[in-house]
Amino acid sequence: MCVLMYNSTPHSTTGVAPSVLMFGRVMKDKLPHVSNDFNKTLEEVRDRDKVQKYKSMEYTNLRRHARTSNVQVGDTVVVKRPFKEQKLASNFSPEEWEITQKNGSDVTLRSKESDCVIHRNAAHLKRLTPKDDSNNQTIPEDNGNEGVKDHEPTRSDTTSEDSAAQSGDAARPCRLKKRPAYLSDFKVNSVDLI
Repeated sequence: MCVLMYNSTPHSTTGVAPSVLMFGRVMKDKLPHVSNDFNKTLEEVRDRDKVQKYKSMEYTNLRRHARTSNVQVGDTVVVKRPFKEQKLASNFSPEEWEITQKNGSDVTLRSKESDCVIHRNAAHLKRLTPKDDSNNQTIPEDNGNEGVKDHEPTRSDTTSEDSAAQSGDAARPCRLKKRPAYLSDFKVNSVDLI
């Protein structure tokens, strides 16, 4: 009964009932309705079906934040592991692979170490950026104190620098600390003497 009602009800994608597409006629169902003549051609139904599927694909890609793969032939990539041996292991294998062929999302890879060939989906790859030797050069730091004489570091200055270097906090980024904007209208922590 349910299948009969489904096949006799017009579908949202095609605009006609599935029974019309399968058998070329509207099947008799249990609900009373006003009959309308089937004037749509098969070509119109196919066009409407294609348009509706394209709209559905665009909507789904937008909701899933889908994007095209950015790997090209000749790129060096790492491959995602199918499963982890340890819970602390990285998601990607450390072995480097070179892309030799790409057909849609199917990618053929050749290992740089063992020279073996595998096929993977492009979603399971991560492109490696080329290593720059310019990062190893030392860049002189300009701290803006060109005209100011350097003072002799005191014992407290050297100990604070040593402790910061040992803790590793100096290398970590730090945000700029300032008073919230909503407190700019008020005097906070200040005493006015008359």
